[in-house]
Amino acid sequence: MRRKHSILMLVICTITFGFLSLLLGQDANWDLRNYHFYNGYAIITGRTFKDYIPAQLQTFFNPVLDIFHYFLISNFPPKLVGFILGGVQGINWYLLFIIAFLVLPLRPILKWIVSFSCAFLGMYGPTAISELGTTMGDLTLSPFVLGGLYLLLKLNFNPPDEPKTLSRWVLFSGFLFGCAAGIKLAFAPYALAGAIAFLIVCGKISSSRNIFVSSKSFCLFMVGIALGFALTGGFWMAFLYVHFKNPFFPFFNQIFRSPYALPISCQDLRWLPKTVGEYLMLPFSFVGLGPHKILELPFKAIRFPLTIALALIYVTMLAWYFIRKRDRTTPAELNFLLAFFITSLVTWAAVFSYYRYLAPLELLAPFLIVLLILHIISTSAFRFFLVTLVFCLMIGTMKAPNWGRLPWCDSNYFGTSVPAIPGLENGMVIMTSYSPTAFVVPSFPRETRFVRVQSNFDGAASERWQQEVKEVLVAHSGPFFLLTTKESFQEAPGILKRYDLAIIKGSCVEIHNYLEPIILCKLKRFGSNERE
Repeated sequence: MRRKHSILMLVICTITFGFLSLLLGQDANWDLRNYHFYNGYAIITGRTFKDYIPAQLQTFFNPVLDIFHYFLISNFPPKLVGFILGGVQGINWYLLFIIAFLVLPLRPILKWIVSFSCAFLGMYGPTAISELGTTMGDLTLSPFVLGGLYLLLKLNFNPPDEPKTLSRWVLFSGFLFGCAAGIKLAFAPYALAGAIAFLIVCGKISSSRNIFVSSKSFCLFMVGIALGFALTGGFWMAFLYVHFKNPFFPFFNQIFRSPYALPISCQDLRWLPKTVGEYLMLPFSFVGLGPHKILELPFKAIRFPLTIALALIYVTMLAWYFIRKRDRTTPAELNFLLAFFITSLVTWAAVFSYYRYLAPLELLAPFLIVLLILHIISTSAFRFFLVTLVFCLMIGTMKAPNWGRLPWCDSNYFGTSVPAIPGLENGMVIMTSYSPTAFVVPSFPRETRFVRVQSNFDGAASERWQQEVKEVLVAHSGPFFLLTTKESFQEAPGILKRYDLAIIKGSCVEIHNYLEPIILCKLKRFGSNERE
C-alpha cells in the first residue's frame, strides 16, 4: 500500500471515529468522575498532595493520560472533546488494517476486503464500542501496543538494509510498548508478551546465521521498553517514592513497606479466579456462561473463545506434524502473533482477570482468527464459509457494557456550579461517601483544600496515614465544609464526629451538576460557639 494512500486512510478513519463517538453520547463514566479529570487538574496546578486523596485510592495513579483529559475538558466544548478522543482512539482501526494488510497471504483485492473486515470487527467489540470517545484509557493506549506490533512485523517482512535503521526501529518498537506500560501498569503484560514474541520472530535465534545480531536486537528492544517506561512512568514512580517510600504506592506494599499503608498488595482480587476449575472455565466467562465474572457489567465477546479454540487446533496440528516427522512450514508472523496473544492472555489471567485490560487483544482477535483459519484449512471454499460464519457470530452475539453516557452538553462538561459561600477561599472541605465526586474540585477556588476521610483507600490506610489526616484537620484554623452525596448524607454526621466536627443545621446547599446530587454544608467543631 502506497504511503499517500496510507496517510489518507489514517485521516479518514480518525475523522470517522470522531463522528461515531458523537453518536454514542457524552462520557460520564465512574473513573472520569472520580479521577480522570481531577488527577490532571491536580498535577497541573501543583496540588497533588496539598489535598488528601479527593479521588480516593485512584489519586495515586499515574496522571500522564489524565493531563490530556483535563486539558481537553477544561478548554474545549464537550462535543469537540468527544470528537478528539474518538479520533485518537480510531487510530486503532488504521493500525489493525495495516497489520492485516501486511500479514494476510491473500490476493490484493481480497486482501483489501478481509483487512477492512478485520479492522471493522476489531473495533466492533465490547471494550471498543463502550469506550469510544471516553477517558477510560484502554482504547487510547492500545495504539501504542498495536504500533509496536506493526513495527516488529514490518521488520520481519521487510528488514531495512542499513543496520542503524534496523536498530532505531527495533528500539522505537520497544519504546512504544514501554510507554503504554509506564502510563498504565495494566499494559505491562503486553511489553512482556512483546519481548517473548520478539525472541520467536524478529530474533529468529535458533535459525540465525549470526546469533549476536539477534541478541543485540533483542537487547535494543528491551532498552526501548525501559526508556518508554521511564519516560511515562518514571517521574511518577520517583514522586511516589519520595513521598511514600513506595514507587507503586499503595500497591505492592507488602514488598516496599511504606509507613502510610498496610503491608498488603492492594490488588483488586474480585476478578481473579479462585480455583483451577475457574481458570479452566475462564473462556466461557467471555460469553457470560462461566461461573466467574470478569467485569462489573454484562458483556459478550465470543472472539476470545473462538481464538483460543483455533489456537489449540493449530498447536495440536503442529505437534502432530512434529510427532509424525512431517515437514510443516510454520509462518513466523503467525507464531509471533500467537506467542504475543497467549503470553498476554495468560499473564492477564494470572494478574488481573479484568476484561477491560484486554483491549489490545480484543482488537487483534478477529484478525488472528482469520489468520488461524487460513493456516488450518486448506480448501478455499471452506475457508470462505468459516470466516463468514465466524464474522457473523461475532457481529450477532456482541454485547457491550454501558459505563455511563449523557446527552451532549453545550459548554460546561459537567455542568458544575459551586455556590458562592463566604470562607471557601481559605476553607477546608471534608469529603465523605464512596461515590466519585472529585470532578467538582476544580470548580472550587484554587485556595480551598480537600481532605477525604471516607474512601476505597480506607482498608489499606495505615495508622500513620490516619494520624496525619487528623493532624491536618486539627491544624487548620479556617472554616470547614462537608462535601458528600445526597445518598450518603445520612451517614456523614457519624463520620465527622470522629474528627470532632458537626454539620451546621440549615447550611447545606446543592452543587449543581449533570451527574449526581452533591451536597455542600458548613461545619463546626464540637464546642464551637458558631451560630447554626
